[in-house]
Amino acid sequence: MKLLEIVWPQEIAEKVERKHGLSVIEVEEACADPCCHLRKAWQGRYRLLGRSQAGRYILIVFEHAGRGTIRIITARAMDERERDLYWRHAQ
Repeated sequence: MKLLEIVWPQEIAEKVERKHGLSVIEVEEACADPCCHLRKAWQGRYRLLGRSQAGRYILIVFEHAGRGTIRIITARAMDERERDLYWRHAQ
């Protein structure tokens, strides 16, 4: 999936920052991580494991919104198992 645009519903951006301490910029950096790991999840959603430029490990759930556009559903710090999966696929 070629990513050209990221759509952030305002309430999702605010929730991710308030609840998970992640800025929009950090999440977008993780989406652009050349070592990111993408998996199809459920109900047309995807899970992306990536790192921000500051080195934070971030899990992002999104849905494909058509023609290179994704809509963020949520994002949070990866747990230990997800970090292991990220590194297995990054090498």
